[in-house]
Amino acid sequence: MGGLIGIAADIAELINQVEEADADDDVEKLVAGGVMAIAKNIMSKTYVRGIADLVTAVSDPDRYGEKFVEKLAGSLVPGIVGQAARVQDPTVREVNSMLDAIKARVPSWSESLPPRRNLWGEPVILSGALGPDMVSPVFTSKRAGSQIDEEIVRNRIRVGMPSKHVFGRELTPEQYDRYVQLAGNEAKDGQGRGLRDYLEELVQGEDYRRQSEGEEGGRSYLIRSAVMRWRRLAQAKLLEEFPELAQEVQEARTRRAEARRPAF
Repeated sequence: MGGLIGIAADIAELINQVEEADADDDVEKLVAGGVMAIAKNIMSKTYVRGIADLVTAVSDPDRYGEKFVEKLAGSLVPGIVGQAARVQDPTVREVNSMLDAIKARVPSWSESLPPRRNLWGEPVILSGALGPDMVSPVFTSKRAGSQIDEEIVRNRIRVGMPSKHVFGRELTPEQYDRYVQLAGNEAKDGQGRGLRDYLEELVQGEDYRRQSEGEEGGRSYLIRSAVMRWRRLAQAKLLEEFPELAQEVQEARTRRAEARRPAF
């Protein structure tokens, strides 16, 4: 309540100053901004987070509806059971459905889900809770940093995880898990290097050090180009490892080619 009163008091003080300058447009903008600030302050509170998520899901179901339902399904599992699952299986799991959200919070059952992986294809592991594992609500995740990790962060390079939609279709959880592994470091080039191996070597070279820094600099371009190159290599390897996927992709390409063929 103190924060909201403070925002209202600041708005009132600023309105008095703006009114002296006879700027009605500025007053309207100020009031609108104040209302938005108060609304965001209220909706960010934990005790109304569920309502905020519901409103967001209803207003844009295509983007947020599925995640809201998954979160709701996961909340059906008691907290103590979820804590036990984290202690027994500290690996963060991929959630792709309501059932997956429940599985991820049940001991032993969570291990049937594929792990969530980082950019290098490594499973994300929770290293433990802050306090007794069974009662602490806060788990931490640790990973030894490397020079390429530091370069990506320092230069603010925009590198996201591989997309789940490849070849014009959505990959299955098993296929996507393998795709992330291949794109991270398991797909090898002609010299036997994975993406991370190549980038660790790249950032230590003189050619790289001569490039400009920053998210739009030469260093960023070299790293992002390597990421895209290895993802194309990973996609080719994925088709080799999943013949059924390769057949589906080939059939889709054949249908598109026939659709473009002129009729006589």
